[in-house]
Amino acid sequence: MTRTTDFAACAIALIIVRELTEFTAIEQACIGITIDYYLVKQNQGDDLIFNHAARLEVSGILTENEDNTVENRIRQKIRRLKPENDLPCLIVVVEFGRPWAKMVEV
Repeated sequence: MTRTTDFAACAIALIIVRELTEFTAIEQACIGITIDYYLVKQNQGDDLIFNHAARLEVSGILTENEDNTVENRIRQKIRRLKPENDLPCLIVVVEFGRPWAKMVEV
């Protein structure tokens, strides 16, 4: 169930980012770093596709409760993010109980 929640959260986050920002995902990040995807601007030329413009961190919550809230998860992600080449970072947390999602830029 955890993997399903994570994969579903990633799918929803990638759609949200593409629809609500100027970015789109270009590359999944390596396991073990603090982000999930690298982003580029949607209107970027094809010759520079691996010049990253932003980063994306995604998290999913099956059912929010008092100890595991969207806001708490966002705060945890912000604390653990490491700067990388002055790239902005988007955080998307998806909660499947209601369902709803929140996106912030740091």
